[in-house]
Amino acid sequence: NNLINSSIHEDWDIILIQEPYLDMFGKTRANSKWRVQYPSSHLTNNSKIRSVILVNANIDTNQYSEITVEGTNDVTALQLHSDFGRFTIYNLYIDAGYDDALHLLDKHIRTNRPN
Repeated sequence: NNLINSSIHEDWDIILIQEPYLDMFGKTRANSKWRVQYPSSHLTNNSKIRSVILVNANIDTNQYSEITVEGTNDVTALQLHSDFGRFTIYNLYIDAGYDDALHLLDKHIRTNRPN
């Protein structure tokens, strides 16, 4: 909570968070300086959300889009697109002893590799 309410938005555009605080509605907290990007499966997967990305509200929503990684709430992904090209960011929660998120990411990348 202190992080989000600080002036960090003045220096950072994107923050990757693992094990975010979730309220009784399954939402994390953010103020008007941030937009929350949840895992793409968060509405259909009942497992705990363990990965979110905060995007600075100063970034135009037309400059990024959600990347769908099915079957997990441990991976959140987005792609920035601008004059520089495309840049994809993955936020993974890796549970000790379990590498399910890595396998899902590997499958996602192999399936969605650009030509």
